[in-house]
Amino acid sequence: MQILEKKYLIFFFVVLIVSPLIGLLLFQEEFNSLFIARALFTASLSTLIFFFINKRR
Repeated sequence: MQILEKKYLIFFFVVLIVSPLIGLLLFQEEFNSLFIARALFTASLSTLIFFFINKRR
C-alpha cells in the first residue's frame, strides 16, 4: 500500500481546498503565509492519519 495512491491524493486535495474555505468563509481569516502553511499542514496531517487508519484494516 502506497501513500501516493489515487484515493489519498484525492483526499489530500479535498482537505487542502475545503479546510481553507471553512477558515475564509466561516471565521473570516486573513489570507497570508501563515494561513497557507496551516492549510498545507492540516491537509498533510489528515492524509497521513487517513493512510494509517486504512493501513490497519
